[in-house]
Amino acid sequence: MKYFMQALTLGVWLMAGAAVSAADELNDYIAAIENRGKPPVDYIVDKLKHHDLVLFDDFNHQAKEPFDFYQQLVRSDSFVALKPVIFVELFSVNEQPHIDAFLASPEKDMALLYPVFRATYSPFAYPMQSYLDLMAMIYDVNRALPEEDRLHVVAASTPSLWPSIENAADYAAAQKSLAGRDHDMYLTILDELGGFSGNAKGVFLTNTRHAYTGVRKKDDSYFWNTGTFFRQWHPDKSFSVRLHGQQLFIESVKAEGDARDQEGLSRKKYYWGRMQKGLWDSAFAAKGNQPVGFDLTGTPFGEAAYAGNHMLDAAPGQTMLDAFDGLVFLKPIDRMTATAKSNAMYDEAFVQEVVRRLTVYRTPEELADMMEKSGVSTLADYVRKQTAPEAEKPLIDASSLGPIDGWAQD
Repeated sequence: MKYFMQALTLGVWLMAGAAVSAADELNDYIAAIENRGKPPVDYIVDKLKHHDLVLFDDFNHQAKEPFDFYQQLVRSDSFVALKPVIFVELFSVNEQPHIDAFLASPEKDMALLYPVFRATYSPFAYPMQSYLDLMAMIYDVNRALPEEDRLHVVAASTPSLWPSIENAADYAAAQKSLAGRDHDMYLTILDELGGFSGNAKGVFLTNTRHAYTGVRKKDDSYFWNTGTFFRQWHPDKSFSVRLHGQQLFIESVKAEGDARDQEGLSRKKYYWGRMQKGLWDSAFAAKGNQPVGFDLTGTPFGEAAYAGNHMLDAAPGQTMLDAFDGLVFLKPIDRMTATAKSNAMYDEAFVQEVVRRLTVYRTPEELADMMEKSGVSTLADYVRKQTAPEAEKPLIDASSLGPIDGWAQD
């Protein structure tokens, strides 16, 4: 009995010690928010004053909240006063005349932008209403400004080559051209900003794969991407901000996958979860889930182990500070929204163009299977069904993220 009571007492002490340790860890994160945090718009404006380019990792192009935040920036007098060029990753450089025509039009005609959304690397148009809404907001803000002070939107991505793609071989060749996409985007942005030789400012609306600053491989070389080109070749000129959201975790590589998948996720076993098993989310919740932005340097957030699409091949000891400079929290990730989807760009001519693209992109067997599963008899009907408008909806099933207090249960 004596030894049982001693063991029980020891167990209680150990559990109490673990609870105190967990509470202390959470308090470190809370303290970082309290001591360093600023309202997100103020934070980004301050970063733009000290750096020529701010890159945003929206974590998921389908998420609505990053674009709501971009609209807040565009409506901010302090942001507009800096006249930053707004670079958009998804827009192809050969569609720039359509962007310029929209912004210069005496009437807000969204149809002028439809060619931009049709110029993709897959058969379908970009359907995200969030992008259309942002462009509409920029138009409205510009109407109230003198012409010399108006915001400019610049397409950053490599050209979409669909007009020259007639068969599978053409498509395969076009895909190879994307190998240098990150460097092409770097050159486009650098040129537009005058090589950082003047006072030009810019923001780059992109996602994780293009916003890293210095994640290293196991051989100590870099995973080069647009953000890394800027950081390594132009130190202090850029600042990369992660917009907090669902986190990609890679578990393993599959033996097979779809070679047409640009992100490469079809070839990996992965899941979406919470950073540090909910520790970050717990810290934000403890502060009332108020939107906030802060630098990662000198914080436990920055010291957290790197997680993302390179995590299987990254050098040991990489942290989130190796990937990003700052963090902006907008909203709890289990309350985030997937943007509505528009089909406004699908007139009958473009429906037929997508049919043409699909015959290049897929084999006859794949097309037959797609139509059968969709319950339609023609590719045109398949396109119409697949591109029907969709309302906003939850971005992710909250239960799939894991508990917010998973960090405290270890």
